[in-house]
Amino acid sequence: MDRIRRSDIPEFYCPIETTLNEYTEAAEKNSLQWVSKFGLVPEEGVEYRALQAAKAAWCVGYTHPDASVDDLYLMSDLLMWLCIYDDVCDTSSLGKQPDKLSILHQRLVDVLNGAEVTVEDDKVIQALQDIRQRLIQRTSGEWVERFAHDVEQQLQGYVWEATNRLEGIIPDLSSYVKLRPYPLAVFPSLDLTWISKDIPANAKFLKHIYVQQMTMMACNHIGWTNDVFGINREIREENPHNIVLVLKQDYNLSLPDAVQRAVEMCNAEVKAFLNLESRLPSFGETEDVSLKRYIDGLRFWIRGHLNWYSETARYPF
Repeated sequence: MDRIRRSDIPEFYCPIETTLNEYTEAAEKNSLQWVSKFGLVPEEGVEYRALQAAKAAWCVGYTHPDASVDDLYLMSDLLMWLCIYDDVCDTSSLGKQPDKLSILHQRLVDVLNGAEVTVEDDKVIQALQDIRQRLIQRTSGEWVERFAHDVEQQLQGYVWEATNRLEGIIPDLSSYVKLRPYPLAVFPSLDLTWISKDIPANAKFLKHIYVQQMTMMACNHIGWTNDVFGINREIREENPHNIVLVLKQDYNLSLPDAVQRAVEMCNAEVKAFLNLESRLPSFGETEDVSLKRYIDGLRFWIRGHLNWYSETARYPF
């Protein structure tokens, strides 16, 4: 199959601005030390160099321009953990063994729900427990529970992908659009965003259909832009989980035309997001302050995640 050049990607519509958090470089250094502390990848090996090239902290820094240094460290650690574990579930032999993945995932879920970690547990389990312990110190029990729930759904997404790989399935467009955010771990990442912004877990606006749909639009944009910029990597790895490949199959498109269609879908989500933002109702003075922080968080994710692709080498062309 052909490859896509960076110049083949149409311009993304995104009239949203963000800046880079002042603690980004410190977060990158801190998170690489955290990875080494838990031995998640061999130091100075190929995997470690790939993690350095990914510049995960820049994704966090652009999407959280006003976060505190401690919150940025926590979010950067999570994103590095996600990059490492995503590679395990995508490119290792486990990527085609959904049954074995499910066993590992159940242990991760148990630990997130309070089970004790033992010396026999895998290093990725020990590192995830560290993140849970820091969340307990930082936020309410409701957010810790929601984070555990969202990680569990993320892990279910990995099993869905592994099953598709095992059976040689490219998912249909409708299924893919609905399930894509889960293995990408968008929801656990957003949980940490809301924690950093002190959003109450029981805020009334979280149940409003406009807010819920704007959240999904942001998640879609994150997932589809990741797919557009990651298309060559997924072609190389024979990974069918990419909106470009799904569109190519469903509509019998050329690869460049499928990329064009994917970018058009991203742009439509941004326009719909901004339209709903202009129509948000008031929820009262106190709630509206939190709502503003919440919407800012979504806006920064849309723009900042897009900015990250000019920094990262995780998806080379």
